[in-house]
Amino acid sequence: MAKKESLRLEDLSAEQLEMLAVEKRKQDKQKNKGELERIEKELLELEEKESAIRKELAEVEQEKMSLENSKMKLDGGAGLWRDLDEASPTTILTNILYESDEPMTLEQIREQAIPIMQEMGVGGEKPEQSINVTLGASKRFYRAGRGVYALAGWARDHMKVLEQFKSEE
Repeated sequence: MAKKESLRLEDLSAEQLEMLAVEKRKQDKQKNKGELERIEKELLELEEKESAIRKELAEVEQEKMSLENSKMKLDGGAGLWRDLDEASPTTILTNILYESDEPMTLEQIREQAIPIMQEMGVGGEKPEQSINVTLGASKRFYRAGRGVYALAGWARDHMKVLEQFKSEE
């Protein structure tokens, strides 16, 4: 019976070691290629699912807006923010950010809001503080970056519906 010789790295020449390394790299590359293909296929499936969900969400949001619009027509607009006709920091900031149509820095907001607040007699002795509290506490607004605020998407949609409703009156 022939004895099987065990292969020791010390017994191999540099050329043989290089051939083994090349073969190992080929095997690893083939293994990685299969894994990469699997991951790419899985990513594609997830992107397709995401696209379908986004489409469904858009349809649901459209249906929701349509129902809210119908509700507003039936209840005379009372169901949507009743305070939009009232003088309040929230109303003032909502209108400023809606008209801006893009995020604004705190300084830009203050430049526009403080004179209005003072004219309407809202915001107390420290309107800057009132602005900070309102932006932080109301879900109508979100922080778009450091010192940058915007009107939340759903709030902007409500404002559009309200604008439509008022224009139909």
